[in-house]
Amino acid sequence: MKKYFTQNKLLTIFLMFLFGSLASGTLTFMISWTVLKETHQASQFALLSTISSLVMLIAMPVIGIIVDRYDHKHLLVIAQVFSLFVCFTELYFSTISWFNNLHSFFYWS
Repeated sequence: MKKYFTQNKLLTIFLMFLFGSLASGTLTFMISWTVLKETHQASQFALLSTISSLVMLIAMPVIGIIVDRYDHKHLLVIAQVFSLFVCFTELYFSTISWFNNLHSFFYWS
C-alpha cells in the first residue's frame, strides 16, 4: 500500500512539472506572439523570444538553489506579494495611459 502512494505521489509531481513547464512555455510564446502581432516586426519577436529563453536558462538554477535553501511557505508569500506588486503597477500605468488617451480624445486640437 505504501508503495502505491509513493508511486502516485511521484506521478503527481511529474504531472505538475509537466503542466507547469507547458504553461510557462505557452505563456512565453504568447507574449512574444502578441509583440509580433502588434509591432509586425519579426526582429522584435525573435529578440523577445531569445531574451526570455536566456533569462529562464540563467534563472532556473538560481531559483532552484533558493527553493532548496529557504522555507517554501515564505518563498510562496514573497512570490505572491511580488506578483501583486507587478499587477498593481501594470494596472496603475495602464490606467494613466487610459486617462491620457481619454483626455486627448475629448480635448484634441
